[in-house]
Amino acid sequence: MPRVYTRTTQRGNWLQENVLKAIDALQAGTPLSTASKQFQVPRNTLRRHFDNKNLKAPGETALGKSTVLGSCVEYDLVQYITGLSNRGFGLTPKDIRSLAYEYVVLNNIPNNFDKENQMAGKDWWSGFKNRHSAVLSVRKPEALSLSRAMCMNPVAINSYFDILESEMKRLDVTNRPGCIYNCDESGLSLVPETQKIVAAKGSSSVYQVTSAERGVLTTVVPCYNAAGDYIPPMVIFKGKRLPENLRAGLPDGTLVAVSDTGYMNKELFELWIKHFHNFRKYRDLPALLVLDGHGSHVKALNALKFAESKNISTVCLPPHTTHFTQPQDRSFFKPLKSNFANDCRIFLRKNPGRAVTRYDFGKLFSAAYHKTASMQIAVNSFKATGIYPLNRDAIPSTAYTPSETTNRTLPADLHTSAGTGMLLLTYLFLFKSFFNFNAKFTI
Repeated sequence: MPRVYTRTTQRGNWLQENVLKAIDALQAGTPLSTASKQFQVPRNTLRRHFDNKNLKAPGETALGKSTVLGSCVEYDLVQYITGLSNRGFGLTPKDIRSLAYEYVVLNNIPNNFDKENQMAGKDWWSGFKNRHSAVLSVRKPEALSLSRAMCMNPVAINSYFDILESEMKRLDVTNRPGCIYNCDESGLSLVPETQKIVAAKGSSSVYQVTSAERGVLTTVVPCYNAAGDYIPPMVIFKGKRLPENLRAGLPDGTLVAVSDTGYMNKELFELWIKHFHNFRKYRDLPALLVLDGHGSHVKALNALKFAESKNISTVCLPPHTTHFTQPQDRSFFKPLKSNFANDCRIFLRKNPGRAVTRYDFGKLFSAAYHKTASMQIAVNSFKATGIYPLNRDAIPSTAYTPSETTNRTLPADLHTSAGTGMLLLTYLFLFKSFFNFNAKFTI
């Protein structure tokens, strides 16, 4: 809830234009007390302005009550805040309040900040946020691993697009969207996350029935091309044997398999690549398959040899960049999982007292898959990632900003592991940025 400050006095409640008029009157010979009453400006305030002794924050020149830091410093502080946020090291409101306190202490600026907790007050933060509401907002950030922050950089992405462009030309599929495919795998749970519901106001407890507290993930492997044609999906259940009734209700042509973990492995990928070849639209033409560099893909030598023999070329996405480069992550899996979770909730409502089991998976997945697997989603996902039409600029420049923190060379005498070195570099960057911030505004 936003903090609202209530004035308890009329101090400082005067207009700047009245101060200017009062100063003009004083310069014309009007007595101080007369000008004060006529223009409703306190006498001492008017005297300070007339003698040019009004206390101002550094860099402030305008009449009227100034902020503690001053507009110039606040502007630079906003740039600093947004710069760190873009790099994945955003500051919390408390961090900013502490930063403001350290700045006024370093520069001996009069203030009424909280000296015990060593931070600016909540009223200052509320005013600062309101003054810069066009630029700043308090938001909950998405988690971004250090690996993704480091790897999503222009050098890696440009190298990937170079390979992609070269392979398209070699296979002569640059203008053949029906020959450019993408596959990926993800897990679906029979215990979807709960969503907000409408309940009686004032209820002390609000529940939503689910099949269990935790659910086992079932792996699905969709695949489609840039023209919007879909390959029947693959579904991988966890287990050692495959009961025939697990196939019930799945989309026509679905490849069904089991593994000890429920995830893809080299043997299953070999089965899938043959399944892919059998169902791809133009088997007499070359095919380009874009996929991630999971070990089950790059280490499956038999699968890669089979693909080569069938004129199927594979291009791996750069590691830790799939949140921007993987078509299905950009456009397909979110609506698929949303539709699947919604169908699970509907199933529970229609079948009270019965849990959703993996034998119900086929019917539920099939309904969600057919709602999601549209030509538009397929075409848009390739376009959003710049694969087809080939467009390097489809990756926004803001995607590379977090990598700027670690996009530099470590000192030669820093003998440490790569992970520790990058972590140390991150802290060095933050310290250097903070130091420069203080030094820049030292009076």
